[in-house]
Amino acid sequence: MDFRNDPPILQFLEERAKSEPMFETQLLSYVKLLKTDDKWRTAAFNARAILKRVGVRVQISISLRRTQHISRNLTRGASSSTMVHGEQVQSGNAQIMTGQSGEPPVITEDGAVRSCAFSPDGKSFAVGLDDGSINVYSTSDWGGTWTLSGHDDIVQHVVYSPMGDRIASASQDKTVNIWNSGSGSVVHTLKEHADWIHCVAFSPQGDQVASASDDHTVKLWNVETGNCLQTLSCENSSRGALCVAYSPTGKHIASGYGDNKVRLWDTASGGRCHELIGHIQPVKDVKFSPKGDEIASASDDGTVRLWNAKTRACRYILSGHESGVLCVSFSPKGDQLASGGIDKAVKVWAIKKGSCIRTLKGHIGPITSVAYSPKDKQIASGSTDKTVRLWNLDSK
Repeated sequence: MDFRNDPPILQFLEERAKSEPMFETQLLSYVKLLKTDDKWRTAAFNARAILKRVGVRVQISISLRRTQHISRNLTRGASSSTMVHGEQVQSGNAQIMTGQSGEPPVITEDGAVRSCAFSPDGKSFAVGLDDGSINVYSTSDWGGTWTLSGHDDIVQHVVYSPMGDRIASASQDKTVNIWNSGSGSVVHTLKEHADWIHCVAFSPQGDQVASASDDHTVKLWNVETGNCLQTLSCENSSRGALCVAYSPTGKHIASGYGDNKVRLWDTASGGRCHELIGHIQPVKDVKFSPKGDEIASASDDGTVRLWNAKTRACRYILSGHESGVLCVSFSPKGDQLASGGIDKAVKVWAIKKGSCIRTLKGHIGPITSVAYSPKDKQIASGSTDKTVRLWNLDSK
């Protein structure tokens, strides 16, 4: 049982660890057991969460590795590939399975998937997991994984820089890591937030990242130096910042909050420009369209709202999910929007008409992340069911 997101249990065990030295020793033993057998993974991460609360910092090492690429020989001298119909191919800690002939693969991870993202050129794909690690795949064959280790808690969000040379990750350990996507090394660890970080976004120029946190702030960081440039504070919000996105010009930022509002900011001055009011539950994701003329917001109220970025008027309320919507993604052309939610469904919407044109089902857990491939050919969806599904948009 993973109880890292259960405050009452954590509080009870924290008090026990403070009063019983032998219990603290037992928790440390669970962390050590993970080095010998992966079955102790959940227990080890639970133990680390408790130890962290009592001031004992423990680093669980999930080693950076280039996993062996296992291939199968196809008939008549065809090239080797992991994409073999009807077979499962082991690639590190993940399984790649193709399902029916012609269908894209399903990636099965060891833990819940919190976020997934394609690189700008579509050649690699990053998956953020609840064990604090990030798996990076080559999309040519979905093999040869890098596992990036550096966070001490759940990775809430991952994103590539516009040039694809950096990956930024946001974590419940209150840090943002900026990684070299080629070597897998950490370039900077950004540490000034006081609470969980839910989301991170690169500026269009790639010189800044923005991070949204439960501490009620959005921070802007210099990618080259790792210095905090600005802190966008919202004094009248009683709830934290849950998501953030740059406009295509980089002049504005949109951030969604637990108080049900979307706030727009001027990146140069740090001043708040406007509030988008309409949702009746927390805003879980926000995105600008590729042209910057529209803003999409996803909410726990079960809707996606499309806003005119210039007039701030709500153009459409997209209702179709049976419960909260956790994530949205515009297609590269900007003519479609994908959304995923607690109802385990991915919905594809036509932006022009505000209508649902497709519903994709297959997940058995809430969908935490959706991403279009750069060429509009696929949608990737990540779920707490420990899978990423890759939906082929050419098939019906």
